[in-house]
Amino acid sequence: MSEIITSFFERMGDRGHEPLLERQRGTIRFDVLGGRSVDQWLVAVDRGDISVSHTNADADCVVRTDRSTLEGMVSGNVNMVAAFLRGQLELEGDLELLVLFRRMFPGPPDARGPAQPTAGGVAS
Repeated sequence: MSEIITSFFERMGDRGHEPLLERQRGTIRFDVLGGRSVDQWLVAVDRGDISVSHTNADADCVVRTDRSTLEGMVSGNVNMVAAFLRGQLELEGDLELLVLFRRMFPGPPDARGPAQPTAGGVAS
């Protein structure tokens, strides 16, 4: 598994609570395709409380993408919506939950304007 992806999800789990998601409940599973293997991350949100596991379980929303696309998303170099429109990821289930969750992904590294909080607690 990619170090940048692992670090992103571990920081999110370590943070424990995200004020931007205080009104949300649900689970999102990220299926990371890599050849014949599929790595999975399950993110559970319960009114802002976040838990992350590296497991395969049913989820309200499922995101399927390759490793390089997810690496780009967690580094701020790939916009999730743009990746979807280009066919680089597949979405299934509760898309409203995912639209709200996308706030956890950092913005582009060269973005200007007010800093935005990310799952790692570092402003982008």
